[in-house]
Amino acid sequence: MYDPPSPKVSVIVPTYNRAPLLQQAIDSIRAQTLADWELIIVDDGSNDTTPDVVRAVTQQDSRIRFYRHTTNRGAATARNTAMKHAKGTYVAFQDDDDVSHPERLQKQADYLDKHPHVVLLYAQPVDFRGDKPPPMSVYDENHKKQISYATLMGPRAIYQQVPFRPFFVSSEDVDFCARVGEYCNRDERKTTHFEAVLQHTLYAYRVHSAHRLSRNRFCFILSLLCWVSQAHRAQGLKDPIDNAQTIDDAMDTITPQIPAYIDKYGFIKQSITSLVLIYMTLPSTASPEEQDMAAYAKRLFVSCLPFFRYASRYRPKYRSMFKSHMRKAIRHNRLDIYNNTLSLIVTYRLSPYFLVRLAPLVLFACIRH
Repeated sequence: MYDPPSPKVSVIVPTYNRAPLLQQAIDSIRAQTLADWELIIVDDGSNDTTPDVVRAVTQQDSRIRFYRHTTNRGAATARNTAMKHAKGTYVAFQDDDDVSHPERLQKQADYLDKHPHVVLLYAQPVDFRGDKPPPMSVYDENHKKQISYATLMGPRAIYQQVPFRPFFVSSEDVDFCARVGEYCNRDERKTTHFEAVLQHTLYAYRVHSAHRLSRNRFCFILSLLCWVSQAHRAQGLKDPIDNAQTIDDAMDTITPQIPAYIDKYGFIKQSITSLVLIYMTLPSTASPEEQDMAAYAKRLFVSCLPFFRYASRYRPKYRSMFKSHMRKAIRHNRLDIYNNTLSLIVTYRLSPYFLVRLAPLVLFACIRH
C-alpha cells in the first residue's frame, strides 16, 4: 500500500462552536506560500454547523483531515487528539478564530531548519476585532513585541512526548511550553537555548471583548497551577499535579502545601493575593467560569489563612487593600463588592483590628443601603 510522504508542517486546529469564523482560519492555511502541509481539525463536540463547514473543505483539499469528539472535552484534549495523528516534521498551532499570514509556515519552517536546537518558535501577533481579517498593511505596521503561544511551531518528535494536560481548560499552551522546556533541559542532546521569537508579524489574533475578562480571570487559577508545577520541576522534584485529571484533583493536591509555597516562592504569594483581590471584586453578574474561579480562590485563601491573618494585621498594604475596596464599594454603591470583602474579613477573622477600624464603614454602608 502506498504511504504518502510526510508533510513539512502539521497544522493543528481545535474548534468548538466557531462555525462562522472557522472558515477564515482554514482559508488562511490554504493560502500559505508553503504548500507542503497537512491541516488537522478536531471538533470538540460542537453543536452548531462546524462539522458541515469542515467536511465541505475536506472534499476540496485532501491535505485537510477531520476528527470529532462526541462530547466537549476541552482544547487540551482536542490538541492531543490531533497530535496523535500528526505526521509532519514540525507542528504548528492555529486557533479556530484567528488568521495566519500567508508566509507564516514558510518563515517558521525555514527558521527551524536552520536552527535545529530551537523547539519553541513563536512569531509576532497583531490583534484585530470584528469579522474581517486585517489587511497586509496591518501586519507590517504592528509594533507589539511579545510572545504569543498561538503562533507556536516546533518539532513533532518532541511535542508528541509532552502531551497537553486535560484539566487545563485554559492556559494549556502556557503549561505545555513550560513542560516542553523542562523536557529539553533533561535531554542531553538539547541546548538550553530552545526558545526563539521571529521578529516577523505572522499571525492575527482575534479579540473577543465580551468574554476576554472572564477568561483572564479564570486563567489566574490555571497559571498558579502551572507555576507550582514549574517550581517543582525546576528543582528536580515530582510534579504534584502531573497525574491530575481535573482542576479539583490538582487543587486537592496543592492546597495543603500552599502555606509552604508562600514562604518559598514569592510569585505564588503574589498570585494568591491577586486571586483574593479578584474574588473581592467579583460582580454579581459574574459568569459561571468566574464563579468557579471565585470558589477556587476561596479554597486557596482558606489554606493561606495563617499568612493572611499575619499580613492583614502587621502589613499596612494588606490593611489598606481591604479598606480601599470597602470604601470603593460604598462610594460606587456596589453591594456585591462590599459583601465579598466583608465576608473575607469577618468569616475568616483576619484580625480583630478590622472589626474596630471598619466599624464606621460598616455602619455607614448599612445606613446607606
